[in-house]
Amino acid sequence: LCNRAAAHSKLGYFSEAILDCSVATKLDPQYSKAYIRQSKALVQLGRFSEACNVLNKGLQYRSTPDMLREQETCTNLKLQYEIAMFQLESQNFALAKITFGNLLQTSWANVVLLGVARADLGLGFVDSASRFSLQVLKKSPQSAEAYALRGHSFVLMGEFEPGIKMLRESMRLDPDCTRNRLVWKECKKLQSLWDDSSTKTFHRKFECAVELMTEAIESCSQLPPKAPLFALFHVKRAKGYLRLKLFDEVLKDVALVIYNREDHIDAWLIRFQALHALERHEEALSDATDLMGSWGQNHGQIRLAFDTADFTVRKMKRPNFYKMLQISEIASEREIKRAYRQKALDLHPDRLSGSQYTSEQRRNAECEFKLLGEGLEILADEFKRQLYDEGYDL
Repeated sequence: LCNRAAAHSKLGYFSEAILDCSVATKLDPQYSKAYIRQSKALVQLGRFSEACNVLNKGLQYRSTPDMLREQETCTNLKLQYEIAMFQLESQNFALAKITFGNLLQTSWANVVLLGVARADLGLGFVDSASRFSLQVLKKSPQSAEAYALRGHSFVLMGEFEPGIKMLRESMRLDPDCTRNRLVWKECKKLQSLWDDSSTKTFHRKFECAVELMTEAIESCSQLPPKAPLFALFHVKRAKGYLRLKLFDEVLKDVALVIYNREDHIDAWLIRFQALHALERHEEALSDATDLMGSWGQNHGQIRLAFDTADFTVRKMKRPNFYKMLQISEIASEREIKRAYRQKALDLHPDRLSGSQYTSEQRRNAECEFKLLGEGLEILADEFKRQLYDEGYDL
């Protein structure tokens, strides 16, 4: 029986192994190996307390070094599991993940996998949470908690429909679970707010769209900053703020996204738009340059943002000939030449030849007079003027 139990354990049939060992210890209460194998099988099912009890019972009949070591191991596993569950309930998800990770080195029981999934979900690592809950469903297709965790993971990915469908299945499997029902209700509300916000945006009611996204963010009991849904909500609200020209609010929202997901392209592109709208072109160029030096060079939109910022900064730093001539950007050639003649008279170096003018004033006048000539040459030429207006260097 004990050898068959070992074979069952090798094949992953831990319940059968426990049954065989239980029969073996009844036949021979001093059969220490059967107690050890039974405890190991119980550990693989996540029944840590039972594993400790089995070993304690065996030690009453016979004490061996192997049984004592196994008892110590099971006691430590039981303690780790209790600590991990306490950390989960305290929402200390980072520590819970570490503790459950240590347990995984010994046991891949469903309770351990689900614990890891809950910790990952709390941290916003939704892909990992989804994978661990799927492993449980492959072993136990009727696990309501696994369906709930996987469904919640999908919602936090922004996949409302499949996520809510899985949450509904978890309630069918366990209709008395209050927690799953509350999560389902909250996710339904988030989906409704998201859809309503999209509708308001389509009808150009941006203020309403922003209010709906704010309600979604504030009403969500579990919205980890690392979760994709956190980024989706804040980016969507930032786009609304952008339409309302509330650029400082835009920058606040995208900063939250970028802090948690540095490679979020949409957040960066919205940030660049807000910075340009605030005429903080050099800051936009600095950010874009940093991105191009890391991961951004492989993304066409980031390269385009860099080129735009670089172009805008160069355009900003070049001489403004229209301002220098004190004319509008739609001035005719005749108006340009008339303005040039008047300005040339004022800035001609010969007018500053008297002793009352310093050499520095004369040098400045010469530079301005030279720039004035360049301005006339460019603005009086239709082709050059077009290139200048488009921002190209000449």
